[in-house]
Amino acid sequence: MSSLQAFLSPTYTENTAEVIVSDRFKNEDGTPATVKIRNIMQDENDALIKQSTKKSNVDGQIAETLNKIEYQRRLVLACVVEPNLASEELCKNVGVLDPLLTASKLFTPGEYKLLVNEIMKINNFKSTAELVEEAKN
Repeated sequence: MSSLQAFLSPTYTENTAEVIVSDRFKNEDGTPATVKIRNIMQDENDALIKQSTKKSNVDGQIAETLNKIEYQRRLVLACVVEPNLASEELCKNVGVLDPLLTASKLFTPGEYKLLVNEIMKINNFKSTAELVEEAKN
């Protein structure tokens, strides 16, 4: 049995981690550069899901479809602290206008997958399949 008091005054601390997703990116001293990531709360995740869900009319019924690729891009953008993927300079350097596309232009598929896996871990997801299932509900 849990105490209601524990939920009345929760302590929130943003969890951050620094991960190396590739040895292609080097600091000035030659060491691999890290990507700093953070966790988000469910209300922010709900907003990402809503932004990534499209409504359409199918046989007179409104159908909602989650665009999984767009959701994942929004999640990466929300969770990556450094480098700032929305930075005008970085967007220009990788040749995109939309910050949602920065990570997919910056990283190889394997690097991107590693980054997404680390983001899942810091947000307490166990697997991508579980994330997609939760987003559907």
